[in-house]
Amino acid sequence: MNASLNIRGRVIGNRVFVDFGGVFGVDWHWRKVDEFCNALRVLSEHARKVVPVAGGAIVTPDAPADDLVVGLSDRITMRTAGPRVFVLLDARQGFECGPDEALQIWEQFKRAARTAEERDAVDSVIYDHALLTRAGAPFGLSDNPAIQDEVAKEAAWNRDLRRALPGGVRSSEVVGTPTLVRGPAPTKH
Repeated sequence: MNASLNIRGRVIGNRVFVDFGGVFGVDWHWRKVDEFCNALRVLSEHARKVVPVAGGAIVTPDAPADDLVVGLSDRITMRTAGPRVFVLLDARQGFECGPDEALQIWEQFKRAARTAEERDAVDSVIYDHALLTRAGAPFGLSDNPAIQDEVAKEAAWNRDLRRALPGGVRSSEVVGTPTLVRGPAPTKH
């Protein structure tokens, strides 16, 4: 098992290449990455219910009796063993991590899956965003500047949208999708 986690996800079109620290890599459609993320979150929450101590592990009252196993594909298995989460390729190689590390991996891959999903459905995102813009909604579906340029053109010139919502483009400023950035925790004095 890898001691240090160097797991990366890179978006290429509507697919995400997931590199599990150089041990193995997979090229998944964004929906499969979404499935991986959901399983990883469930396993993390399951592993969090077991509190490790020096002489073993203390099982909290709400902890399930058995470890949880998720078969993601015919080659990739994910499971918990006490307070640890394991991701294995062919039941031999892979990585292990704690519940907090699993949630960090989950966040990274969830973002990559959302980016790949946006690229996969760019035409419908542009149309839906243009519809919201033409209707006067102060928010959009994408914060990508190239997509927002296309949205402005679509909202102004799409014949079907102009007929469905006459009266011009009501929204003058669209903020896109809000981006949340987690900063350091405040210090207590």
